Amino acid sequence: MFICGPAGPILGNLLVAGAGGIITLLCIAAAVKMILFPGETSADHPKRRILAPDR
Repeated sequence: MFICGPAGPILGNLLVAGAGGIITLLCIAAAVKMILFPGETSADHPKRRILAPDR
């Protein structure tokens, strides 16, 4: 017999799901920011060799 239900108290489940959702959204926002604004400005960065016009 379950006292709080099979998955535990509903408030605890909501807190865990909410925290997971917030962390997921923060990770997605960070990934989008890094894709749009990478911030590599040095001339010897490896992406400069990959994106060189002579390739």
